[in-house]
Amino acid sequence: SLKSKVISINFVVQILFILVLLYILNNISKQTFTTMKKESTAAIIQGQARELEFALSRPMHEAEELAKQEEIQSYLISESKANAQKSMSTLEPFMIGTGYSNVYLMDKNGLVSLSIDPSFLNSNFSYRDYFTKAIAGNSHMQIAFGTLTKIPGYYFSAPVRVDDNVVGVVVIKLDTAYIENILKDSPTKTIGHYFLTDENGVVVSSDKEIEPYQSLGQLQSDKQERIRKERIFEGFGLKPLQYQIAQDVVDNYKEPVTLEYMDHEDGEEEDEYELELIQVHRVGSYPFYLVTESSLDSIFGQINLMIWPIAFLLLGSVFIG
Repeated sequence: SLKSKVISINFVVQILFILVLLYILNNISKQTFTTMKKESTAAIIQGQARELEFALSRPMHEAEELAKQEEIQSYLISESKANAQKSMSTLEPFMIGTGYSNVYLMDKNGLVSLSIDPSFLNSNFSYRDYFTKAIAGNSHMQIAFGTLTKIPGYYFSAPVRVDDNVVGVVVIKLDTAYIENILKDSPTKTIGHYFLTDENGVVVSSDKEIEPYQSLGQLQSDKQERIRKERIFEGFGLKPLQYQIAQDVVDNYKEPVTLEYMDHEDGEEEDEYELELIQVHRVGSYPFYLVTESSLDSIFGQINLMIWPIAFLLLGSVFIG
């Protein structure tokens, strides 16, 4: 009958309306929660980057101050024993409670002429970026694996000037444990995983279980050659991780970036992907980048838990009605 047809059409229309409404509600909820997630994680990573920047500023400042000391300048000009003793007296206090593993002086050719750690004496590190930048007149820092100690460290260098001429370089080597302790209780852990990388995109610290010194993604050939030439991570394969999207940001960094990324490696099943949020933020003006990885699937799962009860209630009211 006509009445039955009208009722049936009305029923179908109501069902379709509810389904469209749920679809719109689901999409709006996902967009809203994703925006909130991006903003909250951006605030966390920005705060952590600032803390790291502050921590790195101290040894950088102290290297620059050491380079201004008359004893240091006089020694690098003459390298006399008398000046050596005075310079050592100037360097030694910087080893007390600072987290530094060594403080040393390099001449214009990159040769270590004075060092708290005697094993460094007469070693030539002219191939390292921290020397080439400083001898050219610019303070610099980098992380590298010690070719002598086989222990990694953060190297801070500053040019020593006499009458506007660079006569040598002051270097402070900071234990990696100093930065690890800062990141140990990092708030970035509350949003997922963090990766601290150097300027090349090589991971130097992370709370995720990965092999030491892997790169975020495939390294460019010029970066691979530079790492090999400087012996920065000698003995490590620098195997690429699955974060090529983050590697590309580091390679062409201009400003903090937030990206949505389908991660196959973190999927629970072999053929599954996990939707993640990747954020990349430079640590001040230093050649380091803080990268975070957080799951969006967990948020979407929570949204589904909210949507389904509403769906059952609306559909149930239609069937009952």
